[in-house]
Amino acid sequence: MKRKWMSLIVATALVAAAVPVSSAGAAVGSGAPLQAAETVKEELMFGEDCYTYEKANAFAVRPNGDYVKLSSEEGRDYIYLNGEAFEGTAYVVSGTVAMSRCAEDAVAEIVLKAEEGYARFILRFDNQTNYSLIAHVNANGADTYKTLPARDSGRMNFLIMWHESNAYLYVDNTFVTQIQTPFERTHLGFGGAGSRLSVECLSAAKNGQLIEKLLSDLSKPFGRHVTGDAEYYEAVFLKTGDGEYEKRTYHYLQTFCYLGGKPAAGEYYWIEGVLTMKNPEANGQAALMVTRDDGNKVRFVLEYDEVYSRYFIFKDECLGGTFTNYRHIGNVANTVRFKVEYDHGVSRLYLDGRLVQTVERDMGAAHFGLGGDNCQFSVSGLRGGFEAEE
Repeated sequence: MKRKWMSLIVATALVAAAVPVSSAGAAVGSGAPLQAAETVKEELMFGEDCYTYEKANAFAVRPNGDYVKLSSEEGRDYIYLNGEAFEGTAYVVSGTVAMSRCAEDAVAEIVLKAEEGYARFILRFDNQTNYSLIAHVNANGADTYKTLPARDSGRMNFLIMWHESNAYLYVDNTFVTQIQTPFERTHLGFGGAGSRLSVECLSAAKNGQLIEKLLSDLSKPFGRHVTGDAEYYEAVFLKTGDGEYEKRTYHYLQTFCYLGGKPAAGEYYWIEGVLTMKNPEANGQAALMVTRDDGNKVRFVLEYDEVYSRYFIFKDECLGGTFTNYRHIGNVANTVRFKVEYDHGVSRLYLDGRLVQTVERDMGAAHFGLGGDNCQFSVSGLRGGFEAEE
C-alpha cells in the first residue's frame, strides 16, 4: 500500500553540540528546548502510521513550519523524514507541545507506535494550573501506567530518545523517566483530544553520537545541583573501581548525586552506600548533605579528630548561611555504611541499618550531595530510590 503524508516543511539544521548537556544527563542552560540534530537540512512532515497505514488527517502545517491540530476530536499523525517513515530501533525527537482551549480531561500525547502496541507520554489537562504527566505502555493486550511529576502549564519542551526498546523522556532540559517496552521498532507521532494542540520547533534525527552522549550521561552518578543554587565542582571524584569513586583533593569541594540519570532530589528520596575517609589532616571532614541551596542544608559529617586519632560523626544545619544546631552522634571507624533518607522535611541518618539521627527541617525539594576538605575520601555502592523500600 502506498504511504501518504501531509504538508511538508524544511527542518533547519540543528547542531547537537549547541545544546550543553551536564555530566548527569540533564541539559543545562537558559531553558531553551533540547534539540535533536543532524548536520544537513531534511524534509520533515507528518504522515500515517507505517505499520497500520492509519490515515493521517489530524494536524495541519502552519506557515512558520509548526503544526496545529484544531479539531477536538481524537487523532494522531506520525513523523516522516525525506519521505520515509521516521521509525526504527534508535532515534531522537525534540520540540514543544502546547495545549490551549482545553475541555475537561483534554490530553496531548507523544506516541511511539509499534506493530504490536504502543508507548505514550500523555499530558492531561486537570485544571488551569495543573496538568498530569503519565507514561502509558500498551503491549500484548495489557496496559501499564506510570505517574510522572505534574506540571503547571500545558506547554512542554520535550526530547524523546528511543533506544533498544527503551523510551527516555526529557522535559524542559531535564531527564524525567525511562520506560521499558517489549517493542523492537517504533514509529513516533503526536496526537490528542479535547484541545487545540500545536507541535512546534520539531526536530528529528537518527544521530548516533547524540544518543551515545545522552546514554553515557545517564550512567554518571554525580552532577550539578538540581536548581543550580549550590556550588558544584565537575571533577570532584575519580572512578577508582566498579562503583567506587574517590575525592583526592584536600580543598573543600562538593558534588551532587544522581540515580539513573535523575537528581537524587525532591521531597522524598533515599540513598545509601559506603563512605571511607583516607589520609586525613587535622579536622578532615567528609559530609553527607541534604541541600536546598548553599545557605540552607542539613549535614551528617564524618570527621577526623587528630588529638585522639579517632573518627566520629556529627550533625549540624546551615540556616541562612550560618551553621548551627551541632550535635555529636558518636565515634565510628574511618569507614561507615550509611543511608540518608529525606522524607518531606525530615532527614534521617542510618549507620549499618540503624537509625542514629533525625532532623526535622522542611526545605521543600532538596538535593543529596557530598562534600569535604582536609582529607581524601571515597564512596562506593551508591544506590537509592524515590519511593520507600518495603
